[in-house]
Amino acid sequence: LHTTRITLFIEEYERHMPELLPRCKETMAPIYCRYLLSAIARYEGTDIKKWLKSVYESELFNTLHPYMHFEGKKKWIYSPLVSRNIGWSIAAGKSAGFVKEKLPTLFAKAKQTR
Repeated sequence: LHTTRITLFIEEYERHMPELLPRCKETMAPIYCRYLLSAIARYEGTDIKKWLKSVYESELFNTLHPYMHFEGKKKWIYSPLVSRNIGWSIAAGKSAGFVKEKLPTLFAKAKQTR
């Protein structure tokens, strides 16, 4: 659902406001990364590595990848995604899910300062 929504945003900007398309992609890149971490955290199948490999090969990921420039905490959190490191991406997503579930106060505090 989230990837469809982001794809539609990009397509609409491409059709109706192409001059703003780079800014749209800059805005969508961190949102997409947040969605990916959340999806990894919730993923319960046995083939998560295969799924994540397909994400990294997807048109949407490759469209947004050049706009994945992060600083501060976001750089640290999203760097496994940006580097397409499957093992570290899974660790980052599962860690974020653990903190959200088991340490909600810490998660809320970290989320406030992003």
